Amino acid sequence: MGDMDAAREDHPIKRTIADSVFTNLFGNRKYLLQFYQALHPDDTDIKEDDLSVITIENVLTDGQYNDLGATVRSDKMIFLCEAQSTWSLNVLIRILMYLAEHEKEVVNIMGTLFGAEEISRIHDVNVRQEGLVEGIQRGRIQQYIEDCKEFNQSKDDVAMRVSMKFNLSDDAARDAINEYWK
Repeated sequence: MGDMDAAREDHPIKRTIADSVFTNLFGNRKYLLQFYQALHPDDTDIKEDDLSVITIENVLTDGQYNDLGATVRSDKMIFLCEAQSTWSLNVLIRILMYLAEHEKEVVNIMGTLFGAEEISRIHDVNVRQEGLVEGIQRGRIQQYIEDCKEFNQSKDDVAMRVSMKFNLSDDAARDAINEYWK
């Protein structure tokens, strides 16, 4: 074995040096703020405290992914990932993992700000509002179908229009036609 091989065994090359420099650099809120300000120069009132670094752990291997997520005042998210030479579903999954991690933080913050009763009340109000919006949408669909029927349009034409106008699947549009075509 030559001197070069012996040196390699004593001091193995760290092949992830670029990854660790990247994540360590932008994992520091000072540099993340500079990066954010370069992307959004008009957003001048953002401070380091407004930034929150989100990391996801790699459960299959030791350590973290070599990408980085951050939130800005909980209303913006930055996701920095390594470039891929080909499309990989893994990148999409990691983005979803960052979004889930962010939502988990929001839930934890809500839990500390509000008690369980207050969170339950807020949830009930949201459910009622969603029901109201759904009811309004159903009323619009019903009125549209009745108007089309008045103008002697065929069920098939109306189903196609309802599907396109209200962004419904073909089956859902046919169900609405069957329900409201009287």
